[in-house]
Amino acid sequence: NRELQKLQTAQKEHARLLKNQTRYERELRKLQNEVAEMRKTKVTLMKQMRDDQQRMRMIESKRNREIAQLKKEQRRQEYQIRTLESQKRQQELVLRRKTQE
Repeated sequence: NRELQKLQTAQKEHARLLKNQTRYERELRKLQNEVAEMRKTKVTLMKQMRDDQQRMRMIESKRNREIAQLKKEQRRQEYQIRTLESQKRQQELVLRRKTQE
């Protein structure tokens, strides 16, 4: 009777351990899947970050070219204004001389 009780207790313990092992294995698979999914997400995010950085570099480069072009155009216009002002002064001088004669 005592032996039978020991066997039944051992059998229950064995069943409990198997149940726990199954639960732990299921949890382990779940965690492994989560880790794999996180790795995929990390790869995707890293690629997205590289793409965003590349895009930002291109935008900044384009903006710098536009600024340089605008500065060049501004210098050209300032030169043109100085030239026209100089021509105007010359014409005024010529007109003054003619009117004084």
